[in-house]
Parts: sequence; C-alpha cells; structure tokens
Amino acid sequence: MINELSVQELQVWANQQTIFLIDVREPAEYATGHIKGSNLMPLSQLNNYRNQIPHDLPIVVVCRSGQRSSMAAQWLESNGWSNIYNTRGGMLAWNKAGLPEER
Repeated sequence: MINELSVQELQVWANQQTIFLIDVREPAEYATGHIKGSNLMPLSQLNNYRNQIPHDLPIVVVCRSGQRSSMAAQWLESNGWSNIYNTRGGMLAWNKAGLPEER
C-alpha cells in the first residue's frame, strides 16, 4: 500500500526534512509551474531514470491530479523502492491551496 501526503504535508516535509521529490508530468506541464526542488521524471520515461532515484530517502511523487503519481509510486514499490508517498490531488491541489511554485 502506498502512503499519501496532502499538499500541506508535502510543503512541510520539503522544508523540514530531506526527501526526493519526483514530478512525473510531461516537460510542457512541468514548465507551466512546479514545486521547488522537484525532479522532472515523466511517467512515460520513469524507467530511464531508475539509476538517479535514491533508495535512502523518502520518495514523494507528484503529478497533475494524483493519478499518474499513484501509478509511478506503485511502479517504484514493485521495483524495490520503499518509503514512497503519493501527493493527494497533485499540482491541482497544490495550486488550489495557493502554495508556491517555480516556472
């Protein structure tokens, strides 16, 4: 079972502890706005990034709405990663909450 974080919890985590944040949207989506410190690794190419994803940090995954990030989190778990968190509501929830993003 994959754990979930609210966008508010993610903001606190990103400021208080070391996490590895993966944004699985496509590059054009990422360019419109993303969370500071996130690593662009599109779901369609996630396997290509497997050597860049650490095993010793909590992994948080985000997308537009939470659907693709949930699929990415399941893929990570099935390929040996643990301590994985899906961001509930994705960037839609992040934006709705008025949280900061970079462009």
